[in-house]
Amino acid sequence: MIQVKIYGLGGQGVVTCGKIMAYAYAINQGKFAQTIPAYGHERRGAPVNTSLILSDEAIPTKSFVYEPDYVMVFDVSLPERHVDLFEGVDDDTVFVFNAPEIPDYMKGRPNKTYIVDAEHAALRNIGRDIPNTAMAGAFAALGIVEIGAVEKSIQEFFKEGEDGRNVKAARECHDAVREA
Repeated sequence: MIQVKIYGLGGQGVVTCGKIMAYAYAINQGKFAQTIPAYGHERRGAPVNTSLILSDEAIPTKSFVYEPDYVMVFDVSLPERHVDLFEGVDDDTVFVFNAPEIPDYMKGRPNKTYIVDAEHAALRNIGRDIPNTAMAGAFAALGIVEIGAVEKSIQEFFKEGEDGRNVKAARECHDAVREA
């Protein structure tokens, strides 16, 4: 079982990203997945997160992720907003940041960390700073969810073809993600 915590701000598509990846893994790869968002009546710009669980076998319980194997961060300013990105993590937890360079608060940490400029990929491809599909593509580069399954999920979710703008953002970040 793989547990993922996705953090971001309202309006960045954090919840949608979780849905896209769950659909990619469960429907398009024939495995099991669940995603549970954690937000209330937040407004655009307020911190939100979603839990994503991926498994080769049925998932017996529905639960938030408390000890993530992977943490995806859509906005590096979240710690300034009192969001604890390190809650439940250990040295083996892998981080994926929407950032052109590693955030200062990650320097010196033992965690494997990946970075990708999903914000600019989204702006170039969809014309808006909504990095959800770009970050899904970046996560696919880690080899857990197949990029083809993610692209198919994006096509189905956004009703666009294989060369649609959200698919292009996902492909761009899939190819651009790098270890920091």
